[in-house]
Amino acid sequence: MPKVKFFLSLKIQLFIFCLFAFIPIVLISSYLFHEHTKSILENELKDKLLAITSISTDKFDINEIKKLQKPEHANTKEYKQIKNELINIKSKISYIKNIAIIVKKDADNAFYVLDTSEKTEDLNKDGRIFPETEGLVLLGDESNHTKISTESGMLEGFNKVTLSNISYTDKSGTWLRAYAPILDQYKKPTNAVISVDMYIHNSNSDNESFLKLFKNIFIISFIIISIFLFISVKLFLYPIKKLIEKIYKITKGQFDEKIPFSWVYGEVGELVDSVNQMSDDLKVYYTKAELGKEQLSEKQKIIEITTQQIKSKNYQLNNTILTLNSINELVEELIAIKDTEELMNTVLPSTIQLIKADKGFIIQYLPEQKEFKVVTCFNTNATEINDILPINDNIYLKKIIETKNYINISEIGKIKEEEFKTALMFPLLLEKELRGIMCIMNKNEDKVESEVFSETDETTVRTLSKLVAAVWESIHLFEMATVDNLSKLYVRRYLEKSLEEEIKKSSRNHTQIGIIMVDIDNLQKCNNNYGHFVGDQVIKQVAEQIKINIDDIDLAARYGGEKLVVYMPEKTSDDANNIAEEIRMCVENMEVAVPIGDNLKVTVSIGISAFPHNGNTTEDLIRSAEEALYVAKREGKNRIVISE
Repeated sequence: MPKVKFFLSLKIQLFIFCLFAFIPIVLISSYLFHEHTKSILENELKDKLLAITSISTDKFDINEIKKLQKPEHANTKEYKQIKNELINIKSKISYIKNIAIIVKKDADNAFYVLDTSEKTEDLNKDGRIFPETEGLVLLGDESNHTKISTESGMLEGFNKVTLSNISYTDKSGTWLRAYAPILDQYKKPTNAVISVDMYIHNSNSDNESFLKLFKNIFIISFIIISIFLFISVKLFLYPIKKLIEKIYKITKGQFDEKIPFSWVYGEVGELVDSVNQMSDDLKVYYTKAELGKEQLSEKQKIIEITTQQIKSKNYQLNNTILTLNSINELVEELIAIKDTEELMNTVLPSTIQLIKADKGFIIQYLPEQKEFKVVTCFNTNATEINDILPINDNIYLKKIIETKNYINISEIGKIKEEEFKTALMFPLLLEKELRGIMCIMNKNEDKVESEVFSETDETTVRTLSKLVAAVWESIHLFEMATVDNLSKLYVRRYLEKSLEEEIKKSSRNHTQIGIIMVDIDNLQKCNNNYGHFVGDQVIKQVAEQIKINIDDIDLAARYGGEKLVVYMPEKTSDDANNIAEEIRMCVENMEVAVPIGDNLKVTVSIGISAFPHNGNTTEDLIRSAEEALYVAKREGKNRIVISE
C-alpha cells in the first residue's frame, strides 16, 4: 500500500484551521446583529403600543366599559360610542390592522370583546384566527360558539405592554398581535386591555431566507472543520503522541527504537528527525557515561576501602592515645600509693577497664611454700578462682613459674566452658624473680571471635604488670623503712615527720588535729607471765583494733614499746575522745589466747591532745598526750584523759 505524503506544513494547517474557524464567527456575529435588530424593532413596537395605551386611557372611561358585560348591552349607545372610537383610532393609525377592547368580568374568568367587527366570523375573515378557548366571546354575538383565544400574551397584557407570539401574513405584510392595559386615573392597570394587530414588515421572506442561509453555512462549516480536525488528529497529534512516548523511553535509557514516521513532513517531520538524531547522540553519550560510571565506581570502591582503612587506623590510634593517657594517669596515681592493698585494688580494675575485659585477679607467689595466695579480685572471688583455675595445681601457672613469661590462653574455656573463653596471664617480676601473677579474663557469653585479646591488649597488660611489680617493690622497701614489723603500724620516725607536715597544712587551713596515745596496761607483767610471744600477740591485736576504728586519713604508729600513737587530721579533741573510747571498748572486749589457762583480757589507757590547743609542734603535742596518758595510768588505768 503506497504511503500518503503529509506535505502540509504546520503554518498551512494553522491557516486553514483559522479560515474555517472564522466562518462560524461571522455567522454568529450576523445572528447576533439580526437579534439586535429584532430587539430594536420590538422596542419600537412597544413604544407605539404605549402611545396607543395613552390614547386609549384618554378616550375610554373604564367605568363605562365595565358596565358593558351583558349581551343586550351591544345595542346600547355607550357600546356604539366605544366601537366608533375604536374605528376612529384604527383609521388614524396606519400601522394598525385590527383593534379591540377585551374586558375581564368580575364574577368569573369570562372575557368579552368590544371590537370593530360586527361578528366573530368577520374577525376570522379578516385574518384573526382564534383557537377555541373558554371565556372569550364577542359581545352581542354569544350565540356564536366560535370563541376568542385567552392566550398567555393577552393575560400578561392586563398588567404590562406585551408582544404576543401570534403573528400572521397577508398580501399587505406581516402583522403581530400586541396587548396594552387600559389605565385608570391613577395610571394603574384595570380589568380592560387594548388588543391590536400591528404591522411589522412587508414580508418575512427576507428573515426566513437569512435564517435558511445561516443554517446551511453553519452546517457546511461544521462538517468541514470536523473533517479537518479528524485529519489533524491523525496526521499531527498522533505523531506528537509518539514523540512524547519516545522521549519518555529516552528518559528510561531506551535509545534503539526509532519513530517510524517517514511520511510526516513540515515542522512535525523536522521534530521527528531531530528526536531520532537526539536518541542516537544520547545513546553514544550514555554508553560513555556508563563506562565512566563503572570506572568511577571502581575508584569509589578503592576510596571507600582506603577510607575504611584510614578510619580503622585512626580508631586504633585514638584508642592507643586514650590508652596511653589512661596509663599515664594511672602511673601518676600508682606512684603516690604507699600501701600494697591499695596498689592492687587500684591497678586491677583500671587494667580490666582499659582493655574492656570482664574479670580478673592478682595472686602472690610464695616461693618457700611454692604456692599462690589471692591478693585481690575484680568481679569474682577466691572460691570461684580456685574453681576455674586451681591456683596451686594449674598447668598454666606452673608454666609461668618455669618460663617467667606471659600466656595468652584462647582455649581456657576447656577448663570450664560456661565461664570464660580467653585469658591473659602476666608474671609480676622483680629482678627476674616471680612475685605474683596478674590474670585478666573475658567472658564466653555474647563474645565473638574478634573480641579475643589483641596485641594492643597484651602490650597494655605487659606495661601495667611491669609497673605494678616496680611499685610493689617500692612499697615493700617503703614498708621496710617506715612500717613496724610487729604491729604493721608506721614507725615513730615516720609518724613525727608526717605529723610535722600535717601541722603545716592545718596551720594554713585553720583546722585542728587530734592526737591520741595508747598504752597497753600491764604488758610487762604479761611478758613475764606468758612470755614475749603472747606479749607480741597483744600488741598485734591492739594495733588491729586501732586500724579498724580510725579513718583512712588518720595515721597510726608504734611509738615505742607498748605505746601506740594516732594523729587525726581535721578532728577536735572531742572527736578524738569518741574514737579513743571506741578503741578502748574494743580492746576491753578482746581476748588473747595463752598457752595455759583462760584467754587473756587486755585494757589500755589513753591520753589525748589537740592542735593548736596543746601546742604548735610535734614535740608539744606528743608530750601533752603522754602527760594525759600518765594521768590515766595514775587514776587506775583503762580510761581516757584529755590534756588541758
